Amino acid sequence: MRLRNLVLTTAAAVYASAAAAEIVPRDPPVAGTVVAVKRGEQLELGERPGWIPVEVRQEVRTGDGLRTNAEGQLAVLFADQTQLRIGRNTTMRIKELRPNGDSRFDLSGGTIWARAARGGSAVTVETPAAAAAIRGTDWTLTVGPDRRTSLIVLEGKVELANAQGSVVVQPGEAATVAVGEAPTKTVVVRPDDREQMLYYMPIRYAFQLLSAHPGSTREQREERARIDAIPPAARGVADAVARAEIAFGFDSRADTRAAVAAARALRPSPAEAARLDLVEGLLAANEGRYAAAAATLRAAQPRLDPKRRTVALYAAHFADTLAHPDRPSTPPAGFDSPYAATAAAYGLAFREGVPAAIDLLKEAERRWPTDSYLPAARSQLAAVVDDRAQTREAYERALALDPQEPMALESRSYYRSAYESDLAGALADARAAAAIQPGSASIWNAVSLAYDDRDATRESEAAIRRSIELDPEDPLGHANYALMLLEQNRMEEARAEIDRALALDPAFDVAYVALGRWYLQKGDMPAAIEALLKGSTANPTYSQALLLLAAAYYQNDQDDPAWQALDNADRLDPNDPLPSIVRSGFAIDAYEADVAIAAAREALRRSESRGGWFATLGANADALSTVADAMRFAGLSAWADYYGDRSFSRFDFSGYNDAAAEGNATAFTDALARGDLAPDRGSGEDDFSILLQGLLHDPLAIGATLRRRQLLHAPFLEAETIGGLTFGEGRGWSSETNIQAFALKPFPFGLSANLTVDRFDGNDSNVDDRLGSLSVILGATPTPYDRVTSFVTAGRQHVATPGVWWWPTPDDLIRSDAVQTGTTWSHTIGWRNVVNAAVTYGDRTDRANLFDVPTDGEGTLADFDAEVRQRVVRGSLQHMIGGDAWSFVYGLEGGGGDERSALSTTTTPPGGDPSTQSGAETRDFSFARAYGNLRFEPNRDLAFEVGLDGTFHDTGIAESDGGGRDQGFDLGPRVGVAWSFYEGQWLRAFAERDVDMPGLATLEPIGAVGLRPYDAPLDSGATADTVGAKWEAEWSDNLFTAIEYQHQWLERLSITNPGTLETYTVADGEVDRLTASANLLLGHGFGAFATLALARSDDGTGADIPYVPETMARVGLAYVDPARWRVTLSGTYVGERLGDDLGTRLDEAFTVDAKFRYEPDGGRFVFDVGLYNILDKHFDIAPDTPGWGRTVEAKLAVRF
Repeated sequence: MRLRNLVLTTAAAVYASAAAAEIVPRDPPVAGTVVAVKRGEQLELGERPGWIPVEVRQEVRTGDGLRTNAEGQLAVLFADQTQLRIGRNTTMRIKELRPNGDSRFDLSGGTIWARAARGGSAVTVETPAAAAAIRGTDWTLTVGPDRRTSLIVLEGKVELANAQGSVVVQPGEAATVAVGEAPTKTVVVRPDDREQMLYYMPIRYAFQLLSAHPGSTREQREERARIDAIPPAARGVADAVARAEIAFGFDSRADTRAAVAAARALRPSPAEAARLDLVEGLLAANEGRYAAAAATLRAAQPRLDPKRRTVALYAAHFADTLAHPDRPSTPPAGFDSPYAATAAAYGLAFREGVPAAIDLLKEAERRWPTDSYLPAARSQLAAVVDDRAQTREAYERALALDPQEPMALESRSYYRSAYESDLAGALADARAAAAIQPGSASIWNAVSLAYDDRDATRESEAAIRRSIELDPEDPLGHANYALMLLEQNRMEEARAEIDRALALDPAFDVAYVALGRWYLQKGDMPAAIEALLKGSTANPTYSQALLLLAAAYYQNDQDDPAWQALDNADRLDPNDPLPSIVRSGFAIDAYEADVAIAAAREALRRSESRGGWFATLGANADALSTVADAMRFAGLSAWADYYGDRSFSRFDFSGYNDAAAEGNATAFTDALARGDLAPDRGSGEDDFSILLQGLLHDPLAIGATLRRRQLLHAPFLEAETIGGLTFGEGRGWSSETNIQAFALKPFPFGLSANLTVDRFDGNDSNVDDRLGSLSVILGATPTPYDRVTSFVTAGRQHVATPGVWWWPTPDDLIRSDAVQTGTTWSHTIGWRNVVNAAVTYGDRTDRANLFDVPTDGEGTLADFDAEVRQRVVRGSLQHMIGGDAWSFVYGLEGGGGDERSALSTTTTPPGGDPSTQSGAETRDFSFARAYGNLRFEPNRDLAFEVGLDGTFHDTGIAESDGGGRDQGFDLGPRVGVAWSFYEGQWLRAFAERDVDMPGLATLEPIGAVGLRPYDAPLDSGATADTVGAKWEAEWSDNLFTAIEYQHQWLERLSITNPGTLETYTVADGEVDRLTASANLLLGHGFGAFATLALARSDDGTGADIPYVPETMARVGLAYVDPARWRVTLSGTYVGERLGDDLGTRLDEAFTVDAKFRYEPDGGRFVFDVGLYNILDKHFDIAPDTPGWGRTVEAKLAVRF
């Protein structure tokens, strides 16, 4: 007694009949394949006159004819990828179809809809009145009984012509032509794609509308409760028979059979036995045993009362229709109950369409105004044709009559999810319906979808498995489960479900789409395209199928059909943000910056306009992150950071990825690299932690393609080799190899590996670098609910320096060797209920050699050999839980290690022999931290975050400092608030105390509401107290500004003198910094950016802190060209700053820099050129340590 909510499943193909026609083998060349049939369709072979039944998978050739009757419809996929649907009472013939050539069809009567590839072969359809010449469009053509031809164009353009004239019909226009008259355009139309594409209802689900019991839903619930209160042994035969009838509508098949058996054991009367026969006939029909069902139902009819007899008549008619699809079957006349009326309406929907069925249900509602079942059924039919107003009106009417009407609850669940984004309400309705009607596979499917909408994967899987258990013959459950398994890369399990679905219904569109996705994720793009074309031919309104088709085309390097499929998906569902997200990604790959930004903004608009669940920032993470990507690609980093921060969600990878890409600012200029005079970003020490935290949720994201994005993971192995030269004031070379991979076996994993060797030989006054590094990150999902990431990084850097500022000796050398490795593990317990763990290990050795350093005024020289090695291991355990608008993270971290320091000094007096003194000492340390962090987002305009951590440390004191232990405990509170007080205006403020702990990575949340304290060079165990605020404003689509202020109290600063061995220690210092940024989107690929930073520092004595300039500024212009190149020109200014602890001040500095990138041949080659200090301005990065002069870096990357 269920009407499946078909719009949830997009099931548009008829269930496979029990008596399929024989498929006729055809010789090549084959013109196309039948992918869906309805009832009574016929084929006439070109080489053999006479009409024969046609079946799914039948191949057709040039010269063949196809026709349908009053109930029939056909879907055909042709070899040139033209998709064709043939409506009722239609006759057409394939006159010519050549591979990679033009096609001609003859339409003598009826209606066809077609979709042809843009830029593909021309299609001509000849009718009695005119010929329609089509290329790359969606269109509908009808020849009426009077032989008048009507044309509606949905996309593209069509020329309709005959000897009397011609017209060109554009999208949204229509034209007509009569025999012997010139074609004329009619009114401009806005056609409903669902109607034009000849969508129809599968008849199999009609049995779920029927009830073996004549009572209303409410009456049956009450009767069930009354009977269930009686012990089974005490029930009479009448109650037992009634309970068996009710069981068919409410309980599982097994429970229904048991109830029937119990009733038969009580020796029912002939009339009661017939009622049980009706139940068994309906069970047989639901199981696909149509011939047996029809026989049982016909045998029961004479002994049934009128209402039950009518139900049996409709059920037998539907069973006959499916058992013998080529035999005429006349539907019963009239109806005498709400259930019979609903069955009659469904049969009308099958034969004539949904609108006619809705009209019949309205008539029935007037006849039975107090029945809740009729408006509930009408609500679900209205949803099929996307009539939102009627969907809601009808379920509201049903629930007003009976608040526990399960079909109305199911309909409201869909409406709340699809149109109101009330995911919690949708789930509550679906679960309530399941509690009332636990034997309904349809309702459990709805429960699964409601859980899936909330990313509650474990709960969703349990529900869909229950749905399949209740109705294993329904292809829908298997297809939906396959799609869920594919989301988790469970390929073998998914294929088994797909094969089962297609065995049950070889024309089922959802199964074809699942098969296409399976091939796509296996990397077989041609097979994926074929399957997805079949699925979208069987159901052209399936927008998600078209999105997958776009992905398959794109990953197969077929851009034009990819864009067409994307456009079609967008047109069919203009409220879905996903097509715009995909469009933005395509545009970034194509260097279409303006298109990428416009599409990303449209995706965000659509996402936020859904309201409900999507009223919070985190629920729109994908759309916000897409805008961030588009802005970053256009060179507008401040704007990108704004959207990246807004995209953050604790349970979604994209927000972490954006935060890691954004980096963090710093007020210090003590860590400058070539070409980076005033860094906008700090050291990045926290960025790796943020990335690892994101990979806890999606470790496979680490395996990303280099050349062309994948919309869905498919196996690949890509390598990139880069060679570079550097010249100017100094010379150098670099070599880099990147490997990216994704594989499915032995379990899904992604790989990212990088090997870099960089050498730069400066002139006598410059630093000489030798750098080598290796990085490998492996992310895997060994089980559906477990995620693992392992990494190892190794680096070696040798830096030859000019020596200490007061005695330059170019042979001085700093050497650093570091190895860091670790593994993280994440396990999903349930929805927003995740446990995480991590173990990391680091081993770093720094060694410095100074030669011929004067130690007195008498010519004594000394050589120093100093080495410091630190080893540390760190473990973390964390639990994350959350609800719709809140999340709470708490955990423990701890570890320990040791640090060994050694110093060897060789002194040589004038004319004397050298003497050496050596010493070494080791200290151990341990630490532990407990933390908790709560984030609350009541709506998209407001967010709060509060946290507290407690850190204990125990450190050995070096013997040279007196020995002993240093123990302590520090509390680190944090609080933050974010408020969008007006559209496009975002104000955030935070305060926090940070206690530095040794080790590489932390799982503890970093910062508050997306704000992080500026990076500062602190000693291990030091504290930093920060208060700050940031105001970001989108003044228009073209102008963005950001103003940020932070005040920091910094303990135990350790500042390195750039290019030397010296460090300066500041016991307690303060830094105030005000930063203002502006981004301007100029259009046509141009974007401008500017940043001004003003700072004040105090080392506790009233003096400035070294390397904190009072002023820093950067201004620049970026341009992205669709010819696949982009360039950035920028000027950077650094004001005066203190250069050491002796009061030496460094003059202001200014450089002009440019970066150029060109990616020809679809990104197989990449040319990068960097021009630094173009004006060759002199500046110092430290006292007596000049910066780089005019420098050119050129790199060539080859990807394969």
